[in-house]
Amino acid sequence: MFSSATSLLISWFPPPEQDQNGDIMGYNISYFEVDNSDIVTYTSTEETMINITGLMVYTEYNVSVAAYTSIGTGPFDSIIERTDSSVPEAPQNLIYRNLSSTSIEVSWDAPSSFNGPNEGY
Repeated sequence: MFSSATSLLISWFPPPEQDQNGDIMGYNISYFEVDNSDIVTYTSTEETMINITGLMVYTEYNVSVAAYTSIGTGPFDSIIERTDSSVPEAPQNLIYRNLSSTSIEVSWDAPSSFNGPNEGY
């Protein structure tokens, strides 16, 4: 498994031959954000690997894969993976005030998204 801030590269092995129930024609994949299962994306491939792109930064996804034959789709196997963190959004509402000729006071609101763990300012 390889990830970036907006993609997950998922790979798997075919089912054991005794469990294939026919010639495998490909794999059905579904994925969704763990915190928002309202939007599920479906795709398919003949490969045993898929690069899922266009994902949200530092977000957990449930990814499910199932083999299919001419008869139908087998059971899904699922994993939960998180995309990588990225640079945070800019702080908001930056305010500064002159305190003296050699010092100022600066304040701000947190960014709308840290895109990962907040490690400080």
